[in-house]
Amino acid sequence: MGMESIVRADLGGRLAPAKREDGARAVNAFLTGQLSPLTRKAYKTDFQSFLGFLEIAPGVTGEDLIRALSSVTREQATAFRDSLLTTQGKAPATVARRVSVVASIYEVLREEGAIEKSPFFRVKRPRVSREGKTPALTKREAERLLATPDRRMAVGQRDFIMLGLLFYCGLRRHEVVKVRAEDFMQTSGHTVLRVLGKGGRDDVIKVAPALWREVQAYTQAREITGYLFPALSRNQTYNDPRRHLSTTAVAVLYKKYARRAGLDATRLAPHSARATAITLALDGGASIRQVQNFSRHASPETTMRYDRAKTNLDDNAADYLRIRLPEAANTSPASQPSPVDGHDG
Repeated sequence: MGMESIVRADLGGRLAPAKREDGARAVNAFLTGQLSPLTRKAYKTDFQSFLGFLEIAPGVTGEDLIRALSSVTREQATAFRDSLLTTQGKAPATVARRVSVVASIYEVLREEGAIEKSPFFRVKRPRVSREGKTPALTKREAERLLATPDRRMAVGQRDFIMLGLLFYCGLRRHEVVKVRAEDFMQTSGHTVLRVLGKGGRDDVIKVAPALWREVQAYTQAREITGYLFPALSRNQTYNDPRRHLSTTAVAVLYKKYARRAGLDATRLAPHSARATAITLALDGGASIRQVQNFSRHASPETTMRYDRAKTNLDDNAADYLRIRLPEAANTSPASQPSPVDGHDG
């Protein structure tokens, strides 16, 4: 459905211009008002996906955009969801998020009086599995991967520390690229790292002593201040300590070292290091509460989604029940209990 046909379907233009202006401002405030830059980017991408489905040109804004949105039907809203699932083959979690974002935008418009009812009202979202899909490494696999960088070289030493922060601190890749040498500090006899986490939170993460020694050796030998992982190149003209590695570069490096470690790099990404850290911490005896704090999850349910050892049948909870089963019953007639007072007991 093109832009012109949508505008013509505007119910005779009954939407007051003032309401359209208010609606446009409210939608922009919703998209730009999210605390996390990653969330803002994701929401804008989700919204643009919807506009693309409606064939609304990217340059359409303000009153024209709200006029177009106000004429969308529930059938179109449902078709958008179905096109994501079938035509585009998006994962159910992605579809659920995109529908949720667009539905939220329509709620903003309804609250502003720009529309009376959202076309996404009662449009069902796909069921999302509560089980996480990010693969975790075993302890030996993680150790093999960490042993692959050549720490005699500046780049290898940098990459080793980057991998160490992913595995030992459970950092997300957008967090690890922004780590600065000044973010490490001492408190109560421990080394901690301050990280700008999800939602703009200022999180504090404990750093293992062995990893901290590597960080100290690296920063002192290279006289590094500022970003811990600058973009290093063989061509010195491209080296700029004011720039950090991109998140794409982290993914490329992670896969490179995974291949060198003999692992299936096609199924691994930096987030698998985080899943590994959570799984190994739980498997090592840390409580759900401890691991939830370590991973900085809002709820323990999210933490458990990362636990890849919970389906381990070789060391399963059922093995710890220790309930003693009775001996097999002797079913011969002579062994049957005698009735008491004419009753079966």
